[in-house]
Amino acid sequence: MLKEIADFLKKEDDFFVLTHHNADVDAIASALVLKGLLEELGKKVKVGVAESVSEVAKKFVDEKIEIDPEIEKETVVVVDTSAPEQLEPIGIRDVAVVIDHHIAGNIHAKLSHIDPEANSCSELIYQLSKELGIEIKSGMATLLLGGLIYDTAHLRRANRDTFILVAELLEKSDKNYQEILQMLRTETDVSERIAILKSMKRLNSYRIGNVLVSFTSVGSFEASVARNLLRMGSDISIVGAPKKKGVRISGRMRWQMKEKLNLAEIFSGIEKIIDGSAGGHDVAASANGKKPENMSLAFKSILSQIEEKLGEKSKEL
Repeated sequence: MLKEIADFLKKEDDFFVLTHHNADVDAIASALVLKGLLEELGKKVKVGVAESVSEVAKKFVDEKIEIDPEIEKETVVVVDTSAPEQLEPIGIRDVAVVIDHHIAGNIHAKLSHIDPEANSCSELIYQLSKELGIEIKSGMATLLLGGLIYDTAHLRRANRDTFILVAELLEKSDKNYQEILQMLRTETDVSERIAILKSMKRLNSYRIGNVLVSFTSVGSFEASVARNLLRMGSDISIVGAPKKKGVRISGRMRWQMKEKLNLAEIFSGIEKIIDGSAGGHDVAASANGKKPENMSLAFKSILSQIEEKLGEKSKEL
C-alpha cells in the first residue's frame, strides 16, 4: 500500500499533515519528515497538531507547527493516529491518507497503510521515503531516530529489524546515539508531578493471581501517570482523564505480559461504553469518548476483561 500512497502523494500539490493531541516524538518526527519529503517533491505542506506538542517532542521541532488548525482545501494526511477523537478539536471533512502503526481505528481514508507490527510510525515514513525515491537527509534521519527510539522505550522493545534501521539512520544523521538520548531526556515539570501525586490519592488496585492492576483518574497527563504506575509496581495501569465534553483513558502494561494480554484489544471493548474509539498496541493503548460519566463503567469492563483473559477473579488491595 505504501507504493500506492507514494503515487497518490506525487499527484497532489497542497497538503496538511496532521497528528494526535499532545503529540509525542514519534508523531512529530513522522509529520515533519513527511513534510520534508513532500517539499522535496515541490509540494506545499503544513503540519498541524491537535491541542499541543509534548515537552520532549518540542526539542525536535525547529519549524512552525500549527495547533488546532483550520483545514480548507488541503489534502489531509494523518500520521501516528488511530481515532478521530485524537484529532479534536480540528475539524476535518475528508482524510486522504492514514499512515499508522497502531491497531486500526475508525479514521476513514481513501488510502491507509496501518502496520501494527511496526515499532513506530517513523519507520513507516522511512519506508515511504524509499517508495518516493527520496534520500533521507541528516535532519530527517535525526527526527526518525528520535521517533523510533522514543516509541521503543529506548530500544527496550526493539527487534532485529529495528537495530538494522537504527544503524542505517545513524549513518545518515549528524548526531550519535548518545546525543539523541540526551535530546529525549526531559525534566518532569511541576504540573505533571502534581498530577502524578494526585493520582495516588484516587488509586484503586487489584490483584489477579500475581498480576497487579491499578486504576486512577487525573485532570491531565494520563499517559505519564500510567507509565509512572508501572514504575511503582503495577503490571497494568489504567488512567482516566474526564473532561466536561469527553474522557480520555490511557493504559500501559509491562511488556513481559504481552503473551497473555493485548491492551489494544481490551480497550476496543470499551468503545461503546464511552461512545468513542480506541487504539494502540499490545502494551500501550488509549481511548477517547464522549461520555465521561461512564468512565467508572469502562474501568469495570477493563477489569472484567483482564479477569477473563487471565482466568482468575480479582481481589481489591
